[in-house]
Amino acid sequence: MKAKEFVSAAIFSKKVTVQVLKKDRYRRLIANVFYGDSINLNQELVKNGLAWHYLKYSKDTILQGLEDKARKDKVGLWQEPQAIAPWQWRANKKEAYRLKKQNQKKD
Repeated sequence: MKAKEFVSAAIFSKKVTVQVLKKDRYRRLIANVFYGDSINLNQELVKNGLAWHYLKYSKDTILQGLEDKARKDKVGLWQEPQAIAPWQWRANKKEAYRLKKQNQKKD
């Protein structure tokens, strides 16, 4: 919700520029979004602890530096002692479901 509010406040009713980098395996756009005087929305989200830098698919050193600083300064989601990355959360849910199904077969 905080990320959504941040984005709404930053770009609602404003002109944005989308710089398409590529498409992922699901054909979703991977892009940079700029607003104002060339402010990079992607970077602002990470800098404010409202988004994760997914190192598995991005080698962007700027994003990584911004995330490292946000973590160090405990900004945004980094205030949470047990912050869990979305991809790890999904993997945990998938594993829990698999174990549940496995246990049901035993019963």
